[in-house]
Amino acid sequence: MIYAGTCSWAEKTLLKKGLFYPSGCKNGGDRLRYYSSIFNCVEADSIYYSIPKPETTSEWAEAVGDDFVFSVKVYGALTGHPIDVRTLPADIRNEFPGETENRIKIDDIEILKQISATLRDGLYPLSKAGKLGPLLFQFPPTFEFSRENLATVLKRIDLLKGFEIAVEFRHGSWFIHPNLGFALETLKDAGAHYVTADSPQFKDRASVPFFPEVTCQTAYFRFHGRNRVNWRAKVKEVSLRYDYRYSEKEIEDFAASIEKVIEKSKRVFVMFNNCRGKYAVENTIRMMEILNERSGGKIFEKKNIPGKELLLPF
Repeated sequence: MIYAGTCSWAEKTLLKKGLFYPSGCKNGGDRLRYYSSIFNCVEADSIYYSIPKPETTSEWAEAVGDDFVFSVKVYGALTGHPIDVRTLPADIRNEFPGETENRIKIDDIEILKQISATLRDGLYPLSKAGKLGPLLFQFPPTFEFSRENLATVLKRIDLLKGFEIAVEFRHGSWFIHPNLGFALETLKDAGAHYVTADSPQFKDRASVPFFPEVTCQTAYFRFHGRNRVNWRAKVKEVSLRYDYRYSEKEIEDFAASIEKVIEKSKRVFVMFNNCRGKYAVENTIRMMEILNERSGGKIFEKKNIPGKELLLPF
């Protein structure tokens, strides 16, 4: 089973009139219903910034069909990112008086347990409906390989034990021999999925290579784009870092990599995070077309793959 989608269905540059959504899509529910008529998965990136209420995820579950899956990028506090205190659940926010305008990093395991419990509640409607996919733990680009940090990974993913977990590393030190083998084996033993990511390449170790691999029968690909200029720049809009449209050749190369891991996998998630304008939508659709062509139409036959009118020219 291959799940293909983008890492947002409501990124603001995608919402521009006439770009992707029909004029009849006037609210979030309408957009999600339309999105799910084309794709069978989406990554809920918004949860990285704040934990949704159960009422919200219940509405998400009701808006899509039974074959649709939400993967989730977990709340930033759980992966060691500084977070806006105002996004914390109210009862936890009281633990940080005087910090209402600051971003803080939370290391207290008891507070993290409380946050995890709130996230569990927020995700329950998706889980109950059978529409919840992997929970993505994306660690900071400054999070280097060490035995201590690997132990931290295990402690953090254990906070959401019982859910399907995927882990993305963003520092090159994780990909050096023998670090990578050790990290992959540890994820495998923990029942967690390794995330294969594509992103801009630099000569230092603060970037990671594209290294397709599978640890627990679910392959997870994330394509961030290759905008080297904006990737590390201070940009006014976060989406500018992902302002990149993959070429036909790049999509075909990725498709070949995906095909190589299919034999090792029961499921494959193909998520495009180059969410600037129509790029992620366009690249996902093209990937679906290529994989469908190579499989004789067996992969996405139940989905309404749009015609060329929705694709920007390569």
